[in-house]
Amino acid sequence: MNSDSGTTIELNAPARVKGWVAGGGATVELLARCGGFELGAVLNVTLRPNPRGSVFDFDYHRKRSALRTGGIVLLRRMRSGDDGTATIRSLDVLMENDKGGPAFVIQGAAVSLLPPPPGSKSALVEQAVIAMPDEGIRITSVKDGVKRIREGLEQAAVFGKPGLVLTGELGNGNVVESVLGVDVNLSVDEVISSLEHNTDPETMAAVRSSKTKWHLVPIFRADVDPDKTKISAQRLNLDYGNGDDEFGWTRSNAVLRAYGTEWIIIDTAVISDTEDTEAGLLIDILDMDA
Repeated sequence: MNSDSGTTIELNAPARVKGWVAGGGATVELLARCGGFELGAVLNVTLRPNPRGSVFDFDYHRKRSALRTGGIVLLRRMRSGDDGTATIRSLDVLMENDKGGPAFVIQGAAVSLLPPPPGSKSALVEQAVIAMPDEGIRITSVKDGVKRIREGLEQAAVFGKPGLVLTGELGNGNVVESVLGVDVNLSVDEVISSLEHNTDPETMAAVRSSKTKWHLVPIFRADVDPDKTKISAQRLNLDYGNGDDEFGWTRSNAVLRAYGTEWIIIDTAVISDTEDTEAGLLIDILDMDA
């Protein structure tokens, strides 16, 4: 969870280790925009003093977790300092080095964590649905969306089971959030066909006649890495989506890693800059980024 303490904003951010600095710190390259820092910013990062006295800094992970240059870490509760420096509350090692499968960060994603299977004794998440707002489009009709959404949908299909969210506001103020795909392994053509032929006539008419914005956003469903991740809805103070017709979306940076031809989610770093990380409607995230 992120926080806004007074005027000091603390954010979570994925980063790649480039080297080491004195005091158990590291020089890192940010893999996502974060607060006032841009993608690719290079910072010297150190751990803030821990009141309990335990030190799990970069030196600790070099020795115990085999963290090396090129490795990817999640900087938790990062606070900017002066002259290209920052401090963090803690860090998680997502990849020890860059010799394994490639990593990819989907910036400004919207993430819906799916609950563990019935009977599971763990609160850890096993699957998640990731929406890709940057690949989404504003549409004036469903037919318009069918013509223009293929490229974004093909990108989503690289990472998992592809699908689409059609969302917008009706004349009475109610929000429509229609989800296609992701529950089964459909091809890009099948998802587009479902959009064209299975969208109900009332929604199609509402899109054509609406004076407000309607969006079509590619999404995908993928497994969460069972060994590396610590993703838990309870830990992040989020609601679960049910993976069927009700999703709770949270603005995040999604970090993925390739294992052969399959991409696995290894973390979702919530990037809200306040304590309010309650999962909500996708359209609220789209409007926030507009």
